[in-house]
Amino acid sequence: SVLMSNLIQKVCNWSGQMFALSLLISCLLLGFILPFPSALDAYDFARYYDENRLVIRIGGTLVMQASVLMMLWIAAISMQLRRIEVGPPILSTLQAIFGSCGNFLFIFVAAAWSLAAFRPEREATEIQALNDLGWFLLLMPATLLTAQALAIGLVVLLDQREKPLFERWGGYFNIWIAILFLPGALITFFKTGPFSWDGVLVFWLALTLFLSWLLVMAVAVTKAINTDS
Repeated sequence: SVLMSNLIQKVCNWSGQMFALSLLISCLLLGFILPFPSALDAYDFARYYDENRLVIRIGGTLVMQASVLMMLWIAAISMQLRRIEVGPPILSTLQAIFGSCGNFLFIFVAAAWSLAAFRPEREATEIQALNDLGWFLLLMPATLLTAQALAIGLVVLLDQREKPLFERWGGYFNIWIAILFLPGALITFFKTGPFSWDGVLVFWLALTLFLSWLLVMAVAVTKAINTDS
């Protein structure tokens, strides 16, 4: 029935918020709400992982298993974008592809940090390398989220119907999100400052944007699901 279909879509849509909650809980367990400075010595990283071995693995497990919730959110967005596109739904399909690829990074990040905490006998430099890998996987592939947000924004702005499914400001919002995710691509060049992985233009900006994006899109998609046109 239509009511059941709408209910399933809404559950999928708000799964993004459930993932955000899981991510924040995991960050608290991992101790990464205030991220490590990337310029720390290898032995500082090793000491932290040694002292917090269990909670890091719990946090990594939670992120990895909860990542499936993001796939539901991505599917809910694509279903609404397909209602807008005329002809082959290329942009909604690309949104799903880019979003899915970006979501897999959470799995790899969780695996890298969990591996760093898995074996107490690892050398400090090995732990540092795994920690670095996690941060690079999390923040450096910025164009995946950029492309996803850009695809959403273009579909919204290309809606020429008399009563658009999404508000036009939502299209511009996604385009700005797409642009502001890009600083993460530069972390390989900086160990300190605003473009390092703990910098204001990379970690803090990306975290704020990501959580805001999940919430704004959840509200917008819920409204679209409730719209008959």
